[in-house]
Amino acid sequence: MIPEGVYPRAHELTLREPVLPAARGALDNFGALKFCDRAQNLQGEIVLRVFLKILAVDDEALSVLENFLDDDGLYHYLARNPEALRRAQEEADAILGPDRDAEPEYDQVARFRHIRRCLDEALRLWPTAPGFGRGPRETTTIGDRWQMRPEDWAIVLLPLVHRDPAAWGDDAAEGSAQGTAFFLKSVGLVTAWHCVEGATEIAVYHPSKPSNKFKVTVAKNDAHRDLAVLSHEIPATEYYEFEISKRTFKAGDNTTALGFPSFGPGDKINVRSGSITSLPTKSAVQMIEVTQKLSQGMSGGPLLDEDGAVAGINHKGGPSEARDFAVHYKALTDWLSGS
Repeated sequence: MIPEGVYPRAHELTLREPVLPAARGALDNFGALKFCDRAQNLQGEIVLRVFLKILAVDDEALSVLENFLDDDGLYHYLARNPEALRRAQEEADAILGPDRDAEPEYDQVARFRHIRRCLDEALRLWPTAPGFGRGPRETTTIGDRWQMRPEDWAIVLLPLVHRDPAAWGDDAAEGSAQGTAFFLKSVGLVTAWHCVEGATEIAVYHPSKPSNKFKVTVAKNDAHRDLAVLSHEIPATEYYEFEISKRTFKAGDNTTALGFPSFGPGDKINVRSGSITSLPTKSAVQMIEVTQKLSQGMSGGPLLDEDGAVAGINHKGGPSEARDFAVHYKALTDWLSGS
């Protein structure tokens, strides 16, 4: 409830004394605003001014938020992306613990890094404000082409702006994804299955030649091992083939991970050095745990040994993950040989 006498003044930049008692009463009953406890050293009028701003937009903001979460926003995209949903659930469990009724404390909010990125991405695709209008203060020409007068208006549609490949990359559209692939001698074009799972159209290109895009399809895949081999018609002059490692690995061996995390126009291949920490077997799949962070976008790229040969295929990791893994090259060769 908004106290009588508060709402009409909520839009004002300054508060008058008659408003303050009513606002303070509402503030005392507004338990969710834990940040106010941390603002005791601030002037009460400043805190109240912020609070009144929240009250003024409370009903509308909640309605927009609920519609965004339920209809075509965060929940919708998480339901369509099982891997993102799994990571969000794991993050929530790790921070909040086993109690399903637990609510995050103020200090815990910043730790929800993956969920925050999911929210930001959903807002990028479908912003709650669909657009805005702008007009010039005086007659001007935009882009040496369009003349606009003060009475003219241009409407900016944010869903289109937020899908512009020039700003967001080729995976900017809804439902698209980005990963890394590489050529392995005697095998072909290899990537992680989760990078191409469910894709209706797949294009690959080298960042140094972004205009040279090649359509590829999934030739074979193994969801359990998270591996895929892609069928392509890329000229041999356009790529380099890695060799499969001949080493027997142990903890402490140096490795190099290659990939394109959060790739955007102008980015180059990311090279991350590290070492092996363990060689676990998970669900009967041989894995390699490494010290370097295998961020989103590096999935499907090669993990190289000290000779520059492929030790594994980047599987999962990044800042929101406690551990980083690549699928051992033996899991690939065993799958292809039918073992």
